[in-house]
Amino acid sequence: MAQRRRSAGITVEEMEELVRGRRKAKVISLIPAYLKKCGRDPEAVFQACDWYRRLGLFREGLRLLDLPTILKPVSGSRRQSYWAARLLNSLGATEFAVDLVNRFSPGNHEECRIAGNIYLSAFDSEKALPILLRMEEVDPTPDSYS
Repeated sequence: MAQRRRSAGITVEEMEELVRGRRKAKVISLIPAYLKKCGRDPEAVFQACDWYRRLGLFREGLRLLDLPTILKPVSGSRRQSYWAARLLNSLGATEFAVDLVNRFSPGNHEECRIAGNIYLSAFDSEKALPILLRMEEVDPTPDSYS
């Protein structure tokens, strides 16, 4: 998704600024229009999930995903499963999150970060460590993650 693209009359950079400024009400009011403008493109949905997550609005992020389908055995896409796992873990549903990340081996740095942190939340450092080390190897911009 191009960073300069205007969605819902606002750029992604402007939305990022609102999220960093913790302007919850403004972001909440703009996300539905953003998604409508983007035609619910999967990348736009994942971007909106991230904004909700960063604002602590985990349930709102989960509502954007097709959770009943994702939670069925062998259903949902890999990326949907990882995002659902990330949000469920944030809500304290770590057991469900572990089940979801166990379905797929993490492929990229984003999936490694999600899976590694979920395994840490489940007190399974033996599984977390190799995944987090792999995250560093496959991350194209390792300095971007604090």
